[in-house]
Amino acid sequence: MEKITPSITNHKSGKRLLLLFLFASLFAFLGVNTAEAAALYFSPSSGNYHEGENFTISIKVETEVAINAVEGVFSFPTRYLEVIRLNKSNSIVNLWVQEPSFSNVGSFGNVSFEGVILNPGFTGPAGKIIDVVFLVKNKGAVELEFLRTAILANDGFGTNVTHQSERANFILLAAEIQPKEEKIPGEPSVQQPTIILKEIKQELPEEMKSIIAFWNSLPSWLKVGALVLVGMTVLISFLILLSFGLIILIYLWKYALSKREVVLKRLGLLLKVSWYRLRRTIRKVLIWLKITKKEFKGDIKYSLEQLETEFKGVASSPPPPFLKVVKDYWLSIGKIIKRFFTRNIRPSSANKSAPRKKRPKAF
Repeated sequence: MEKITPSITNHKSGKRLLLLFLFASLFAFLGVNTAEAAALYFSPSSGNYHEGENFTISIKVETEVAINAVEGVFSFPTRYLEVIRLNKSNSIVNLWVQEPSFSNVGSFGNVSFEGVILNPGFTGPAGKIIDVVFLVKNKGAVELEFLRTAILANDGFGTNVTHQSERANFILLAAEIQPKEEKIPGEPSVQQPTIILKEIKQELPEEMKSIIAFWNSLPSWLKVGALVLVGMTVLISFLILLSFGLIILIYLWKYALSKREVVLKRLGLLLKVSWYRLRRTIRKVLIWLKITKKEFKGDIKYSLEQLETEFKGVASSPPPPFLKVVKDYWLSIGKIIKRFFTRNIRPSSANKSAPRKKRPKAF
């Protein structure tokens, strides 16, 4: 009996250790997920404002892991607030997939945005996305909340690390009444300047600013490489089309040669003079094919020489100005295209070596 009691005790202790291990693993897993969460929030998240007054709130992101994309939509009651404009200056977003926009239509307006943050992404407690400028229309209490949010991690998989976003509450008060100054007898009155609180709603379009900023952020060697890649793509496409047409012509010519005996026999039965004309046409086609071959080789050689000149110019030390590199490159591309559409070899020069045969007499 004494041996059975220790075995039961050890069995119960094993169960306790197993449950303790499972609870510790669960808490560790939840702790890791919480540490890696990210959230959007309003700054400031509360405050008091008066009718006719403008105030600005910032949409910011807080994250402990690197993120590379953010999306959000939040609503507001149009009875109390009206969006005047959106400001993207000093934003952590480098490229806007959807330009920040707003709507004051209906009972509830909305503000939406969707952007990308370039490598290495953003990590920190206060990454500003956009600023929103509101106009207070009526007194009351307002709560702002996000309808949709998405924050993607810069981990190569686009993991959504969005945590529950915060809300903002504002108290809107009646318009402030400016106290009237008492006029002292015998003292001239001074007219106070009128301050217009409502700002101009219209703003210059900024569709191209994000693209220009992204292009300017690239290093010079990457810009030159992109331009060279575009030029080479155009040239290769042109060469593919030209070579395909040449292959079709060669195929038709080979097919005609394979059927030459049948065709010549039928034509000879009808009219022997046509044989001379046929040979003459074939000779012209052969001459034209020779000229085309020489022309094609000369154009390829000329294109390679032009591109080699451009590459040597870019690799020179010190390197030439960027605008000059771009200008010279496109001038070279224009010369190459013009060369492909220009005839450089004449049929008369290629036909001098061919001996002329006597024309057969017609029946």
